[in-house]
Amino acid sequence: QGLAAFVMNGNTTAVSKKKRMRRTATSTNGGGGSASDAVREIIDQSCRKIGYGAGIAVLSKSEDGADATPSQMEQPISKSSPAAAHSAVSPLMHCCFRASWIHTRIAADFGVALLEKERRYADALDLIQVLLGRPEHPTKRGHLWNRFAIDLEHRGLTESSLEVAETALADEWVRGGHRLALQRRVLRLGKPPRRWKKPAFAERATWKPKEETIVGRPIHSKKSCKSRFVGFDDQDVSVEQLAIQHYEQQGWNGVHTENGIWHTLFGLLMWDIIFSDAPDAFNHAFQSAPVDFDTDYFYARRKELIEDRLSCVSDSAENACSLLETVWTREAPKRTLCTGVSWERYTLEELNEVVYCVGGRGLAVILRLLAEDHRNWRSGMPDLFLWRSDPRPRALFAEVKGPRDQLADHQRAWLAELA
Repeated sequence: QGLAAFVMNGNTTAVSKKKRMRRTATSTNGGGGSASDAVREIIDQSCRKIGYGAGIAVLSKSEDGADATPSQMEQPISKSSPAAAHSAVSPLMHCCFRASWIHTRIAADFGVALLEKERRYADALDLIQVLLGRPEHPTKRGHLWNRFAIDLEHRGLTESSLEVAETALADEWVRGGHRLALQRRVLRLGKPPRRWKKPAFAERATWKPKEETIVGRPIHSKKSCKSRFVGFDDQDVSVEQLAIQHYEQQGWNGVHTENGIWHTLFGLLMWDIIFSDAPDAFNHAFQSAPVDFDTDYFYARRKELIEDRLSCVSDSAENACSLLETVWTREAPKRTLCTGVSWERYTLEELNEVVYCVGGRGLAVILRLLAEDHRNWRSGMPDLFLWRSDPRPRALFAEVKGPRDQLADHQRAWLAELA
């Protein structure tokens, strides 16, 4: 909705997305239409701009006339060739400023979902195929391939859905949870007599984490509300707080962190690499991360620096603690902005204890995933981080689910990597 409002009225004022959306709806409909009508109109315009719909030409050039070809944008960057990354990085890092990038984003994020919500699966399939043929947003290809296979199954085309899932696995842009979801679909649909041979990824895709059931007294059973329980201290608690109390009785220290603490550790331990002097990475002094931070270029252009840092962290937790203290002492008093880093939520002592309990080798695994593919691995980390130092340093990751919840594929992918 924020993107939609930006496209409609060009407003760059620092106001909330909801306020922008309300203002857009008023200006578009003369005060008499609803916000949903305005959003629908914007989505329709964007879909037509990218070639979905008759009568409007495909927008394949930016406003300055520079071509955006699939051959440039659809090939993943070789992590073993920093030189190749340097040679082509400038036009691709800044492709997000093209008008076609915005239109494709709206169509992919809202257009497909709108059609599916209205059960217009045939139209959704047409739009998905148009988007898969576009050069913009290659990192969304995993999501689009998944929706492609799902919508085919909605239409009763099971064999086609299986073939699409198998084809998608050959796409190098399909990663993380999206790849796992497609693998699980292939295994589910590809049973005899459709497929007789199990694929090589079968064992990994069917891996299940260890489960532990905690029994609690629910406060309510409303389906539309988040589950609440009576905690072990007789207070009203969430399902995550209930799990922490359960583990605290076993001697663990726990925190409901999800992605927060790991992004903070990543930012602090990679600080000098994130803010290194890479060409075209910083356009002004107020950036909290380089332009290529969420792209394959981040790792490819800094491969030697990152590998040296990962090796240093992996050697011992003491090395990581030393790096943390250096950066914290220098930057914390100024509260310097860095994407993912929270100066207020954690103390240096807490971060050092986390590093000590996880160990250098385990921490290096997490840092590597974030460095190589930050966009795909920046979410889905387990809800709880639990640790204890006595009798020896130990760490435990736990994804907590209430009675009506289940694991998402990107959460399964994270648990598999951590295991």
